Amino acid sequence: MEGQRVDTIRSLKFDGKNFLAYKEGLKAALRARKCWKILIERETKPEKDGTRATKQKRKEYRNKVLLLNDILTNTLDDGTRVRLAHLKNPQAKWAALVDDFEKKSFA
Repeated sequence: MEGQRVDTIRSLKFDGKNFLAYKEGLKAALRARKCWKILIERETKPEKDGTRATKQKRKEYRNKVLLLNDILTNTLDDGTRVRLAHLKNPQAKWAALVDDFEKKSFA
């Protein structure tokens, strides 16, 4: 098993009923990919300052946002995916999911 990477994303699927389990699985998968803080907006896109290092960090950030969008879009059921399609970034999609489903999960 050494050297093999387990693709935890394949097993994640939000069906409108299992939000807390989905959230915990997603959080673990995104932390492993160093993307979770971007999704919950604790990490933001670096400001331009003209340096190569910052340019590289901005590129890495953009790539992580693309990855987040891919993961979120492809782990949602069809109805939820369509309902959130108008939102322009993964952070907005995540905020809508939390608003819509987290409180219902505790009820």
